[in-house]
Amino acid sequence: MNASIHFFYRFGYLFCCLFLFYATSLVGQYRFNALSNEVSIISESSTRNNKTLGVEFQVVDIRAHQLNLLSFVPPIPFSPEGLLIFYYTSTLPFYLTIGAERPLAGFTFVAQNLYAAVALSNLNMIAIRFSLQQLGITPGMQWPPSALLRIYLHFSQQPVPNPGQDFYQYDLEVRPLDDDASNEYADSTSEEPPLDQSDPPPNLNSPITSMTHIGCSIPNVDLANSTHPAGSGYAGDQNACGPAAASNSLMWMSQTFSGISIPFSHRDLLDSLSKYMGRQPNSGVNIETFIQGKLNFIKAHNLPIQIKFQSQDKSGNINASGGTYAKNSNDGKYPTWDFLKQEVADSEDVELFYRWHDGEKWRGHVVTVTGVYETEDGKKTVGIKHDVNQKDTGGTVQEYPEITVDGLGRMVLHRHGAKRYVSHVVSESPGAPFITSVNPEDINHPTGFYLEQNYPNPFNPSTKISWQSSVGSWQTLKIYDVLGNEVVTLVNEYKPAGTYEVEFKSTVGSLQLASGMYFYTLNVRNYTQTKKMIILR
Repeated sequence: MNASIHFFYRFGYLFCCLFLFYATSLVGQYRFNALSNEVSIISESSTRNNKTLGVEFQVVDIRAHQLNLLSFVPPIPFSPEGLLIFYYTSTLPFYLTIGAERPLAGFTFVAQNLYAAVALSNLNMIAIRFSLQQLGITPGMQWPPSALLRIYLHFSQQPVPNPGQDFYQYDLEVRPLDDDASNEYADSTSEEPPLDQSDPPPNLNSPITSMTHIGCSIPNVDLANSTHPAGSGYAGDQNACGPAAASNSLMWMSQTFSGISIPFSHRDLLDSLSKYMGRQPNSGVNIETFIQGKLNFIKAHNLPIQIKFQSQDKSGNINASGGTYAKNSNDGKYPTWDFLKQEVADSEDVELFYRWHDGEKWRGHVVTVTGVYETEDGKKTVGIKHDVNQKDTGGTVQEYPEITVDGLGRMVLHRHGAKRYVSHVVSESPGAPFITSVNPEDINHPTGFYLEQNYPNPFNPSTKISWQSSVGSWQTLKIYDVLGNEVVTLVNEYKPAGTYEVEFKSTVGSLQLASGMYFYTLNVRNYTQTKKMIILR
């Protein structure tokens, strides 16, 4: 390297350290790339984390694993499947292209233009499965303990067909990780055709055009059967993916919606749901016991939550002993992408059941959905959270498998050759539970508080506002402008427990309200909730 170039990069390095405060996170050496002004960072050790890639995108940690596929028949210890886990922070979403190399043995792509969505206030995670076979690893062969896995990372704000030589490099230790998530729930599969679709081609240049990302704001309970085994009234963490997925969803609802309060820790909620679902020691759940358990938990704790689902196996609603039911939203034999996409977009929390055949029998697993994504050319991806290692701690991941729809209408999840099809989609949303009773007094006796979104919205000249109250009390419903000034009081009186609706007209007396945003607030005893609405003339 000549003296002028050497001086330029030393000066640039010093400039970044002083003005961007990232000096402690930059490691390795810099080198000039003739194709670009970007700088490549070459990591010195797998123990050096917190590597800064730029002002917007920062890698906090990277972990590499060789998976022991214990759910296969027979099990595959030291399988040729790897798992790469990125932890990062960012102010903007990026597309990641990731390569993996075992020096002198081979190279493979881990991902090409993988969309890295962002939750600004959270540490973000992406877990990616990839093949180790092109790196010289065959089934039953342990990754050489002395060998490092070399990772090349390129990120950009638009898909790049060929990132060229602009990349960041990391040398990582590869550690074994058990993948034993093999919940054998007892759903019937009758004569299910095999999954014979090939993996979709990589995304080379199509940007994301439609997405709903919840991401890391959804918690993910860490299963560990070694410390939470079956016994003493609990069925154990092995095959507990059903109540785990449900507990993730309900905890998120409790954190997100002011009218929903879960009086449990995440671990205690998992234990309670496991009991309500009637799990036997180390056993899983089926779609009926899963939904009935949630319905009975919701009823027992007076939660304003209603459940909808699509199912391969159920043609009607699913009823619970407490007089409530989950609404069947089937639109064909199998759950649909449109239903899944709409439920997530509507801020519903969603659990997804999928199945696969292991060579001897059909197996199943339940995960929590964290987002849905669709590219300009129609490629579909779903974000899921679950625990791949139910035996010990440390197996919680967030993956982004691609989805295709086969000729039978099945949504098929693809993970580097491994295929699963979606058998059930279950969603929960704030609102009065669906009631099976025909007694009018039962129908109009809600189990919690909830203020509905006005409909229509935007509106002109009138809209309807609905709410429910589980107790009789003095109730007020008021409209405010964006400055907090009270516009009108719609309700100010005692009302018994029940479900109510009022009409709001945008003309108040002789005053015609201007177009814009307004707020309506419900006060019932100690419960207060506010929502926004828009007048559009």
